[in-house]
Amino acid sequence: MGGGDPEGKQTKFVDSVFKKYSVKTCIDLGGGVGIHDGPLQSMGYQVTNFDASQNAIDIVKQNFPHLKTILGSFEDINLESHFDAAISMWSTANYVLDPTAREKFYEWMQSHSRRVIIIDQPNFLIYPPTFYRVYTHEGLRIERSWTLSKDHRRETSFTYHMGESTIHNSETQQFLLVDELKKLLGNDWKLISICGDYDLNCPFVETSTRMISVFEKKTKD
Repeated sequence: MGGGDPEGKQTKFVDSVFKKYSVKTCIDLGGGVGIHDGPLQSMGYQVTNFDASQNAIDIVKQNFPHLKTILGSFEDINLESHFDAAISMWSTANYVLDPTAREKFYEWMQSHSRRVIIIDQPNFLIYPPTFYRVYTHEGLRIERSWTLSKDHRRETSFTYHMGESTIHNSETQQFLLVDELKKLLGNDWKLISICGDYDLNCPFVETSTRMISVFEKKTKD
């Protein structure tokens, strides 16, 4: 992601988009521990952090007590509130694996956002179909491996070795081509930018590390 303060760079990027569209209210879908939301709130935005992790929500409440939080899953989202903007940073939207649930999630997003939507994914087009690497740090050994299918679904496994302890973990992500995002968001939304980094002046190219899609609503409410 570059730079010594990647989260700061990401927040500045979101702020630059929000200013362009006069955003006042925002929902962060998969906001986690509030790394983006706390700074955005301090900039004057009314931010709602929506996340499936109770632990993450508890950390937000501790660090940003005035930030609104909602515990829930993307698959079952049914909030009635509308927002000027919806953001999904750090590939959080890629964890919706069921096609029907994904359609429902994006239907909610496009119908409850008034001005702009930001979908942040890695540039998965540069990923190899298989990957294996070992990382070591102060007695900790981490094995990471993945397979990436032709339909852009990645199965990743992690094995953590520390002393005599071994812990296994895994995750699955479904990456989406820009044309798939356009179809999911529907005809009311227009793709206005694909960024290769957290900068509106950094267009996406084949070697970019990120694939950040910015959509604007064709007719603002």
